[in-house]
Amino acid sequence: MRMELDVNEVKALFERCSHQDDVLEGLYRMVLPEWERIEYVVEGRPHIGEVGWNTIFSLFQAFDERHHGEFVFPGYMWLSLGFQKDECLRPWEVDTSEVNYVLKR
Repeated sequence: MRMELDVNEVKALFERCSHQDDVLEGLYRMVLPEWERIEYVVEGRPHIGEVGWNTIFSLFQAFDERHHGEFVFPGYMWLSLGFQKDECLRPWEVDTSEVNYVLKR
């Protein structure tokens, strides 16, 4: 499934959260409508256009510096668990077609 993320909604998420886990979960909730019913992800991550990926990475870096200081590598959570950059997608377009998950019973 393809969709467009709203940059203002993404920025608002960073403003209202106090921990990077909450931000990452919020981003996944934005792109996986069945989030509440997902038991676990088997494989894959959402893909996002280059502009969106770079912007979110910068937001994570600033967020980590503001909230976690020298205790974390700024932006590491996005690098390790975030979406994959896809230069074939529009700037804020997200593609979740490669995300395979199991729903709760």
